[in-house]
Amino acid sequence: MTSDHAQQQYCANDSDCSNPTHSFSHNDVCVMKNSRTEDDYHWWEGGPQGCTFPSGVRFTWNIPNDAQSRDDYSYIGSVLLSFRLPRSTHRC
Repeated sequence: MTSDHAQQQYCANDSDCSNPTHSFSHNDVCVMKNSRTEDDYHWWEGGPQGCTFPSGVRFTWNIPNDAQSRDDYSYIGSVLLSFRLPRSTHRC
């Protein structure tokens, strides 16, 4: 039996996301669901969802059920990335 999972990965450097050999640190991965069978997978569509990374960064999205039936490059939902800045970065 194999174990697979759906996950979000954060890339501080955009080129890391397109590099198939890039290794993500624990703080840059948020596991949505662990699957034990081929037919057990995470549904990304269907309403508001979110994931909080170990670093505290929260990534949320809202993708409608019919997203795959929409035309390519059309607007289908929203994404929000929220995080807290360290106190030292709030200085004016």
